[in-house]
Amino acid sequence: MTDLWALGITFYYLSAGKYPCGDATNPIQLKEFVIQRDIDFEIIKNEPLRNLLKSMLQKNPSQRATLDMILKDPWLTKNG
Repeated sequence: MTDLWALGITFYYLSAGKYPCGDATNPIQLKEFVIQRDIDFEIIKNEPLRNLLKSMLQKNPSQRATLDMILKDPWLTKNG
């Protein structure tokens, strides 16, 4: 699941040009961001990608998209 989170962060960076936790500069701040702050998905203008990222970057790992879900996502199958 961690690798899928990291893939979501990578997709976010590639589409937005910045990390969703851009002001976190050390591991403690990054952990605080992940636990307490919301990700700004509105910066992602492509709606299918925004929906995919929302599912990949769920804070609760049990609610996060699985690899199978990601591979079947419309953004990847129709636009990828």
